[in-house]
Amino acid sequence: MYEVPVVQKVFFNLNWDQRYLVDYAIVIALLFLSLLGFHASFRYLVKAVFQFTGRFEAWAAIGAVACLPLMFKYYNYIYDFPVLFLFTLALGLMARKKWDIFLAVYVFSCFNKETTILLTVIFVIHYFDRAKLDRRQFWKLTIIQLSLFGLIKILLYFIFLSNAVDFVEFHLVDYNLVLLRKIKLVPFIFLWGPIIFLTFYKWREKPKFIKDSIWILLPLIFLTLFLGFLDELRDYYEVYSIVFLLISFSINSFIGADYLKKLGKKSQVIS
Repeated sequence: MYEVPVVQKVFFNLNWDQRYLVDYAIVIALLFLSLLGFHASFRYLVKAVFQFTGRFEAWAAIGAVACLPLMFKYYNYIYDFPVLFLFTLALGLMARKKWDIFLAVYVFSCFNKETTILLTVIFVIHYFDRAKLDRRQFWKLTIIQLSLFGLIKILLYFIFLSNAVDFVEFHLVDYNLVLLRKIKLVPFIFLWGPIIFLTFYKWREKPKFIKDSIWILLPLIFLTLFLGFLDELRDYYEVYSIVFLLISFSINSFIGADYLKKLGKKSQVIS
């Protein structure tokens, strides 16, 4: 492969070591499959909570993938696209109450990134209502998730115990407080205002599952404030599908009446 001029050029431009060509090839293949999986799982999640027309559903899924480059600031890591895929798939499975498959995906997600515990947060918030899930099954699934997360974290800790790296990074003082002081209100509103508006537009009409899911944005922001960069958008991949779905609902509300009427269908919400 390395004899191919295009491959040589890519390795040179990215400053990659040709000794690890096979490793790079495997990782790139997995990342590409994760993107395909994210696209499919996003559509799966859409079908679990909405009944859009097939065409709008398809465009929403394409839009979710197409907007990802907006998140590519500072760094990108191997586990980022798998986060999008596994977390979104788990949300779809949770919404459909397919618990056996959900727990299997949960295990893979725990090995990929520790923020998988936020799935449990969503589960507890949404299914704490007795009308949504039997109490015995609720506590059983909660304990299983916490046990799986704890066991996998302990296992990974001992596997990588000899790695000479810091357990966490702390960026509250050296970066985030400086960033917050530099924020200008008008550009901030101009940039984030439309996203916030579309996220919360017609809030009451939006599915309860998605509204409950967006609560994980608060712990994500809190953790990023201390341990990451607030403007490093890849830190919020866990909530990306949720926000994009809420925005898609709002866009459908703006254009959906005439658009769906032509197709002879109605957009419905599944609580």
